[in-house]
Amino acid sequence: YTKALGSLPAHVACRNPPEKQANISYPKRLGEMHCIEPMPSTFKAIERATTEMSLDRKKFVVTHAAISTASGFVKFPDAKAGEETLGIGNCEDGKFNCVDVPMYSLDSYADQFVQGKGPINVLQIDVEGYDFNVMFGASSVLDRTLYLEFEHSGAGTWGSLHVQDAVKLLDGKGFTCYWASDNYLWRITQCYFDLYDSWKEWSNVVCVHRSNTKLLERMENNFLKTLADPTLEEKAKFCKMCKGPWGRCVARLTYLIQKYGNTNATQVKLEIMERGYCINPT
Repeated sequence: YTKALGSLPAHVACRNPPEKQANISYPKRLGEMHCIEPMPSTFKAIERATTEMSLDRKKFVVTHAAISTASGFVKFPDAKAGEETLGIGNCEDGKFNCVDVPMYSLDSYADQFVQGKGPINVLQIDVEGYDFNVMFGASSVLDRTLYLEFEHSGAGTWGSLHVQDAVKLLDGKGFTCYWASDNYLWRITQCYFDLYDSWKEWSNVVCVHRSNTKLLERMENNFLKTLADPTLEEKAKFCKMCKGPWGRCVARLTYLIQKYGNTNATQVKLEIMERGYCINPT
């Protein structure tokens, strides 16, 4: 940016008259971004902000709708703007003020509203427990997606499903999936533990399509780095003594203690990778 401005600092150049401004050529963005929000109050707030910042002119599309397995209409809570813990399931007991909102499968939404027909670089799903429903109605969209994020918990339809149900579906679509934290990735694809069938805490799963080789390599290297972390087993032991929120840590790491006893992280890595408990995703 500074090089494009020439010798003048940016703050000086930008105060000059237009005819004296540096001639900077910005690349044209050919992509589009879609924000799909079912809660009426939140949708109105996002729509207003989008208009005020002229984001609608930059192919930022805000749609008032819910996404599930099929298209039609569905009841959805109408609460305070920004409330993010309510979903379709909260309209079943009559405790909330619910209104009809349009509903689409992700495939039908893409057919009607997405202009581009090329790759979908990032797909983020956050639907308070109905993530699998969205993926089940997104066959053609997933075929175009390079990177995917979704939540896992015991809410919504996750109550009767396992994360493995989604991971197997996505594996068949060419994705490798990982548990994600702030700094670590832990592979789920071809590296599944029975503990995951009973663990229903809120967590994030990230998946990369294996055709996206550079990102897959970076994510897999992060996983291997996690395995080789010399503090990993100490974290597992520490988490085992804790309750409450530490349950998330227990679910991801306690198998180290259960399966490998007092072996260190390097031995664990060799045991898993060399004896086939995990299969290389490539």
